Amino acid sequence: LVSVSEDCHLVEYDLDRTSIDEGVCIIERVKIEENCFPSACMWHPLLNGDYEDRIVVSTSNDKIKQYNADDKCFRKLTRGPTKSRMPIISFLPLASSHYAAFSTAGTTIGLVKMPFDGNPKREIEAFAHPLKVQSIDVHNIGCSFLASTGGLDRSIKVWKMNTQQIDDQEEVAVKQVESKECCTMYSDLLSETLLKKITEIFIFVLAQDEK
Repeated sequence: LVSVSEDCHLVEYDLDRTSIDEGVCIIERVKIEENCFPSACMWHPLLNGDYEDRIVVSTSNDKIKQYNADDKCFRKLTRGPTKSRMPIISFLPLASSHYAAFSTAGTTIGLVKMPFDGNPKREIEAFAHPLKVQSIDVHNIGCSFLASTGGLDRSIKVWKMNTQQIDDQEEVAVKQVESKECCTMYSDLLSETLLKKITEIFIFVLAQDEK
């Protein structure tokens, strides 16, 4: 169990030692931010090729950061999945899938495809409540459903999550890129590894520029 707060720290708890007598036991408390504050966190599910457990942290300046779950070393930085540029306040991975649901500090909820890479074509965001989303939860039985509460609007909404929409728009984007002559020209000159590295550097520079 982990948590983050506006004091810029990530705290990991020892559930084995935690009891009524001992109280909530802490394993470690690590400062992870300097220029902004963490707004939500979740455990990253082990996907194909993953070799370590990671903790995903969203920040108040619309970034997604990943840390090694054991030593809390920084692993990766990408842009946040919100087009509204509002901080994420809830992050929930969907069971047995490559997707996570999120809600923002504003009026929107959304889905993002993992692994996180900052690609806007791997995410969708929707207006959920007129004032502010208070909380979300997911339920996986057959089809996946998401429930959101609006607080002051006194409403609860249940959403059917269509992950195929993300797959379709990602596929369209890939085809558009592959159809460009410049990509065909340089793909013969650059290896797949180097192209991937250039993409990662571009996303990192973009994230730094948005600070």
